[in-house]
Amino acid sequence: MKKTGFFLVPVACFVFFAGCQIRTPGRPKPLYPLVEEEPPAVTSSSSDQKCELCDLYDRVAPVVVAIFGTPLIGPDETSSLNRGKGTQQGSLPNSRLEKCIGSGVVIDESGLVLTSNDIVKKAGRLTVKLFDGRKAPVTRLGWDPDLDVALLRIEESGYFQAAGLGDASSLRVGQTVAVISNPAGLEHAFKVGMICGLNRYAGVAGIPGLHAFVPYIQTDAMLDKGSLGSPLFDADGKVVGIGCKVHTVIHGMGFAVPIDLVNELLPKLKKGWKGRPWLGVELLPPLDAGDELGPVVSKLVPGGPMDSAGIMAGDRIMEFAGYAVADRERLKQILENAEPGKPVRVKIRRDQKELELSVTPAIRP
Repeated sequence: MKKTGFFLVPVACFVFFAGCQIRTPGRPKPLYPLVEEEPPAVTSSSSDQKCELCDLYDRVAPVVVAIFGTPLIGPDETSSLNRGKGTQQGSLPNSRLEKCIGSGVVIDESGLVLTSNDIVKKAGRLTVKLFDGRKAPVTRLGWDPDLDVALLRIEESGYFQAAGLGDASSLRVGQTVAVISNPAGLEHAFKVGMICGLNRYAGVAGIPGLHAFVPYIQTDAMLDKGSLGSPLFDADGKVVGIGCKVHTVIHGMGFAVPIDLVNELLPKLKKGWKGRPWLGVELLPPLDAGDELGPVVSKLVPGGPMDSAGIMAGDRIMEFAGYAVADRERLKQILENAEPGKPVRVKIRRDQKELELSVTPAIRP
């Protein structure tokens, strides 16, 4: 009996201690069974984002052109400069005379190019250099000094990859945009930025050269004068603006004309549009809320179209080109469809009498 009890004691101790867990100080007992963790999912890295931008560049770079121009000089000076340099008639301008003056974007496979009017209006002969290295002369088809856009035509047969035009009205502040430009002749430089502001009218921006009626796009993607005429692309590679102005004092402030305004003007540019019609007159609003006799002429530009037609201060504009004129805004709308240099019939009221005169709108100076 004693031997049996002595034998059972160590066995019982062994079973007791075998059922106990040895705890390591500082590590609490888990509440739930441990499960083997799956490896973390692969997330988008900065290198992946850079690759997306690389893809964007590869898609849009072929539609951007570098624009070269020669100084706007007289024929006698051109002859003296070219004398002895072997320049043949009809050939491209001498490379010693031309320089890169800005950028543009091909918008039609036939070779139509949109750019800034400011960079081409003071140039003599113009040429463009395509992404594939081809170089060809171009002609200005039409331009609008107010929007600061010009339409060029490549004078060379062939196929030209064209950009798609986007929708600037859907842009949001903070949206990613990109520009391909030619600063200081460094062709096809790529810059990514964002939309910093929308509807930046001239009075708000306070920058010379901007026009009061244009709701400019503000972006930090355009940093230098080489960005003028450059297309502003959205993340899908669509053109949403044309670069027109860079702030020379505040770094990182550039402005682009919304492509929607340019697209509305394209049919006129293709037909040789050279600027908006102008009458050279200041108008007062109607005297009363219910007054429909037309706006009152308050001031005339001496020698302007209205002044030359015999219209005087105090006259009321009742009709223009056959359309009734209720106020100043209505006259502006009708005037947009007028053609500079083409006479238009105007009905006025002066001293209780109605008169009809002929006015020839001019191009806005």
